[in-house]
Amino acid sequence: MVGATGVERAAYEETGRLEWERLLVLRARELVPGGRLCLLSFGIDEDGHYVGHTGGVSVFDTLNTLWRQLADEGVIVLGKVVEGTLAADLKVGMEMELTTMPLFVDDDGVERVVHAWRIAS
Repeated sequence: MVGATGVERAAYEETGRLEWERLLVLRARELVPGGRLCLLSFGIDEDGHYVGHTGGVSVFDTLNTLWRQLADEGVIVLGKVVEGTLAADLKVGMEMELTTMPLFVDDDGVERVVHAWRIAS
């Protein structure tokens, strides 16, 4: 999302909104009466500042550069986790498979997709 603008940024924001809502609903089911939920998350403020970027070098830009180098070398495959997959579903060393999923439809009506990892079937 960092650096995205226009339709692309709106698609990321809508996906974030839906994932946030889903997370809250799931956590609400787990919370006992009188329990408390503490959430910590990255966010971008109205000045464009976020954790790792307060006006200087962006940690996300640095990570993006490094990840792209690793992807170009064939060491990793870039992607996200398929919607509906929770961190609790993922285990170190589990088998995953690469797929694609819709990200947004651009102004010309072309569906843009993103690589996504899913738990192997």
